[in-house]
Amino acid sequence: MPPPRFFPRDEELGKRNDDHRPGDSSALLPGWSLPWRSAFRVRRRRGLIIFCAVVVLYLFVKGITFSPNGGSSDGSGLPPPPIPVGPPPRESKAPEVQDAAEDEHYYSGPIKFFKLPLSLRSVASTMGYRPVNRNVMFAAASLKSAGVLIPMACEMARWNRNHVHFVLQGREDLSLDAVKEINGVGPDCDVFWHDARPDYAPYSSDLRLKVTITAALDHMETYTHPQAVIIDGSGQEEDLFKDAIHDKARALGKTVVALPRNAGQNMMWITRLDSGSLKAWDKVELDILIHVPSDSLGNLKRLLKSLRSADYFSSPLPRLTIELPSIVDVPTRQYLEEFRWPPPVEGAGHHASQLTIRHRIPHHMISSEEASTRFFESFYPADPSNSHVLVLSPNTQLSPLYYHYLKYTLLEYKYASYRSEAYNSIFGIALDLPEYHLDGETPFSPPKGAPELSMQSDSGRTGAFLWQAPSSNAVYFGSSWMVLHDFLRNRFEAQHTRKVELSPQLVGPKQPPWTNNLLELMRLKGQYLLYPPYSSSNAFATVHNELGQPQEEFSDSPPKPPKPVNSDEDEVFTADPATYLSVGHHPEKSLTSKKSILSLLPLDGDLPEIEKLPALTFEGDPSSLGSDEAENYATTFRKEVGGCGERRPRHAGPGSVKDLFCNEDDEDDEEQIEDEETAEAAASLAALEKQEAAQQKERNVPENSEDEDQEESEDPDTRFAKAEKGEGVMSWLEKVNQESLPSEAMSSSGSAAPSTTEASEAAALSSTVASSKSEKTDAPETTKAS
Repeated sequence: MPPPRFFPRDEELGKRNDDHRPGDSSALLPGWSLPWRSAFRVRRRRGLIIFCAVVVLYLFVKGITFSPNGGSSDGSGLPPPPIPVGPPPRESKAPEVQDAAEDEHYYSGPIKFFKLPLSLRSVASTMGYRPVNRNVMFAAASLKSAGVLIPMACEMARWNRNHVHFVLQGREDLSLDAVKEINGVGPDCDVFWHDARPDYAPYSSDLRLKVTITAALDHMETYTHPQAVIIDGSGQEEDLFKDAIHDKARALGKTVVALPRNAGQNMMWITRLDSGSLKAWDKVELDILIHVPSDSLGNLKRLLKSLRSADYFSSPLPRLTIELPSIVDVPTRQYLEEFRWPPPVEGAGHHASQLTIRHRIPHHMISSEEASTRFFESFYPADPSNSHVLVLSPNTQLSPLYYHYLKYTLLEYKYASYRSEAYNSIFGIALDLPEYHLDGETPFSPPKGAPELSMQSDSGRTGAFLWQAPSSNAVYFGSSWMVLHDFLRNRFEAQHTRKVELSPQLVGPKQPPWTNNLLELMRLKGQYLLYPPYSSSNAFATVHNELGQPQEEFSDSPPKPPKPVNSDEDEVFTADPATYLSVGHHPEKSLTSKKSILSLLPLDGDLPEIEKLPALTFEGDPSSLGSDEAENYATTFRKEVGGCGERRPRHAGPGSVKDLFCNEDDEDDEEQIEDEETAEAAASLAALEKQEAAQQKERNVPENSEDEDQEESEDPDTRFAKAEKGEGVMSWLEKVNQESLPSEAMSSSGSAAPSTTEASEAAALSSTVASSKSEKTDAPETTKAS
């Protein structure tokens, strides 16, 4: 409480300030300062105490809300409701209607997730709120399926390419910690664990369980947005769980990877894939194309047997197209009548046939161009991003694991989330290692890459490498195949209209003629084929050379029809070494007998980056990605074949080769574009003049020139018409330049000069109009002279 008066009554006492220290504020108001300072100290201490209490209360409430061992899921800070234990109350029901299953799973009450909200709070670091992220989800309802998926989830988390989540659902009453302990999960398993089982899970009815599974997947979608859901697709998992996952994932647009039996031993390679590759698991479509020459019908049966015995795990089987020659022997025709694709599976029911057989009618000799056209027309991708074609030679025999390797490499190098521009240099993926160069005579030796990229257990090891050479046993990407169609259309048109030279023959007679056209495109685009790493005793495909013959397009005579078995002619059977070119040149490679492709690949199955692989030119010389060889070759091709002359290359969109070819329609399009640019420049020029006139009127600048008075009196539409024709452009530019030169004098006299930006812009516009006028003026003279 302040004193009643500021100064004491005694005048003498009020003047005795000399006994106080200088600078002491209490000397001025001796009766007032002490209570005020005391009150300030009290308020400051009280405020500090209140602030500390608020902080402690906030930390206490936050600890209750976000504690992993307790707290309510709604963030109210109250303790969570207790998890019900024991069976729920039964509803009255007639006993004669119930059976054994209904008697055990009878509860259909409300659904409550007591443990799922607590685990979902710990996934904020995974960026689950983003639709595209690195989250991958494993889900299981059966303990046997959980025993298969948990080791795979831990292995995927060890590679640190994805954020791995494991969701336990179903009716099992075993705790999640007990499940982890049974499966040997240690602290090094960096997986996010989620218990998505509701209350009274062991007693839930089928309808309640299905709703629980779909609702849990909804919550996981809200908090994590998983790119793929991996489940056990074998008979160990409950059918109700698999059906509910497939239905809900289809509604959410999610990818479901259903693993087959023994996936833990045979399919551990999926743990090396990232979320982007797994997202495209069921989007990949593959077509198999087999072109059978007239003398390779005997090997066709062996190839088809190896196709049927291969392991396709849970992926849909590819479509199969077989192109037969004009003459087919009786045994081959009988075998194809009984051949079924897809192969019938016991208990799987009837599947629609995916086999297409085409038979060639003409018997006469065909040219290389006709043979290439007929072959490339056998396939065209419906979806260039996801439709691909596997070309196989009838002399090939495949390993049972060939499809594992193709799917693994295709998902990694085509659909991975984090890919560099170098990955666009891959045209396709080969299955076999060639024995010769493209000429068919020089033996081929694979390049020596880094030691860690090679096989580590075999003396005849070889690492993966890139080679600018097509293969008769390879997967070609749909986008590359579409570009190839457009290239051949323009290439053949140039041959017939402009009489340009044919493609240089760089492949030998043992290779099909279409490889020569493919090689030319690969050289122009600077693209390569990825050849696999394998040893001499473990190959994904082997080519049998005992019946190797030149292609019929390179032979001197058309194929002869087979003679009947009971021929009356006395004939001596011989073997011409000139005909059978490949006999005894090299031993054939043995197909692998391993159960997993991880044992056949270096780096523990981790596919190396494209930049780290050695690359070879089509001649077998060392090369590098992004070199100038392709650009130099494309420049020469545009001048000599494409008809572009000295014109700069145009931009080629997806599936187009407009950057390599030029024709009359393209010239008309360029003239139209130039006319549009000229009109646009004229319109911009007229707008600038109008803007400048308005600015001069605002400044009240007198107009001394008669031409300027005439221009101002003209209608804006008339001026725009003159500008579109190019009239008055140069005079306007000269006026702007003259006004911009004596800028200091004009500034001193009170009028502002045009800015440098306006002058440069006007100069650019006028040059555009002038150049377009000169080109149009010179065009008739050039045409007449030509």
